[in-house]
Amino acid sequence: MRAFESMIYRQLMRFWRVKSRMVGAILNPMIWLVFFGLGWSNVFNNAMSRQIFGGYDYISFMAPGLMMMGLFS
Repeated sequence: MRAFESMIYRQLMRFWRVKSRMVGAILNPMIWLVFFGLGWSNVFNNAMSRQIFGGYDYISFMAPGLMMMGLFS
């Protein structure tokens, strides 16, 4: 277990030292949310789309996926 914790710590330190990676991890999902979320939300604003997305609007449907995309980048 100690080796696993050491590997996680090492990877987190590598992530924090590279500023461009941090900016990209934050900026990339924001770009997707703004351009695709706001851009496509009017297209998916009908009854059939609400049924497909489980009653949520497109941005609420897309936000959890973008959070995971930012976490795994």
